[in-house]
Amino acid sequence: MAAEICYILGADMDTKDNRVAQGGQEGAQRSLPFRLKLLFSFALCVGLFGCIEAVMRLARYEPLPDLREIHTAFATGEGPFYPSRDAEGQRVFRRNAPDKILSSFRYESFPSRKPSGRVRVFCLGESTVYGSPFPEKTAFPSWLEDALRAACPSADVEVIGCGVPGVDSFGVMAVARLAMRDWRPDILALYTGHNELLMANRLRLRLRAGLDRSLTHRTLWLLRRSRLYLVLKKQLPLGRRMDAEADREVARLREL
Repeated sequence: MAAEICYILGADMDTKDNRVAQGGQEGAQRSLPFRLKLLFSFALCVGLFGCIEAVMRLARYEPLPDLREIHTAFATGEGPFYPSRDAEGQRVFRRNAPDKILSSFRYESFPSRKPSGRVRVFCLGESTVYGSPFPEKTAFPSWLEDALRAACPSADVEVIGCGVPGVDSFGVMAVARLAMRDWRPDILALYTGHNELLMANRLRLRLRAGLDRSLTHRTLWLLRRSRLYLVLKKQLPLGRRMDAEADREVARLREL
């Protein structure tokens, strides 16, 4: 009798051990599909990101100006405005189209033939003239135009901002030569000199980036230069909120 009881207990223990072992194997089998799902989800996100990036690059979409190309364009003499015609057929100088290199100029167009009696002022410079990173109306060309019209109400004054962020005085002088040759300004206002070390600093950063070959640095370097990253950076709520606050501040100051 005792032997039979021991046999039964042993059989039960073996059965429990088998169940525990089978449960462990089933748990391992369940965790494997989860890892695969996680890996598949990651691969899908990377693939989707790559497809969007490829489409943007093939379409030559540039959410922000490439400052290196802008500087090269200045050196080669490409102008920021080109001859065109408006909807009424009048000849105008139009800002380079979005697919052009110098699309960062904010002034859309101006008539190639200046109306009689109008004083045309071109403001040339860098970030301060452009207004970066704030709206165009906060840049000093807009304030200059308001001040000139307030001081001389009877005068027909037009102030055109031609600032480009991130260039040095060589780029600004290249635009000045184009302005004197093609735009025939009455007044040229130059505001430059605070980006003189920019190119040297960029060279230093490029050399340092070339020496740092860590995977993390390379990944971040690629992400910061992706079109999708620049679009998200441009469309962040913080940037739109800053624009709205700047608009309110400009309106308040102009009421003073």
